[in-house]
Amino acid sequence: MINALSNRSAYPCLDQNIYLNQASLGLLSDETVTKMTEFLSTIARHGNLKMTDIEEANFLNPLRGKVARLLQAKQKNIALVSSASEILSQIPELCKPRIQSIFHQLHDLGY
Repeated sequence: MINALSNRSAYPCLDQNIYLNQASLGLLSDETVTKMTEFLSTIARHGNLKMTDIEEANFLNPLRGKVARLLQAKQKNIALVSSASEILSQIPELCKPRIQSIFHQLHDLGY
């Protein structure tokens, strides 16, 4: 059995239930619910109305930094998206050859 990464007591629903995570929706700890509620009432309900453009552009940088440290990656290489579908839909744009790339040059030469 794999040891849990978090304390079961932080999830009250586990007192009476066995939970098999199927990766669609996860359990939320009491601390997470508290933090989410605070975020919703102080920030999210106002959208970007109370943020400058710079604050909005940099809003997720602290999270990107923590993810980068966790994955031992550079922060500039971390993208935060709403879903796997969102990033998958971006792959054609992200992977298209740049103008004057070797692929374009070979195509122009008839290869």
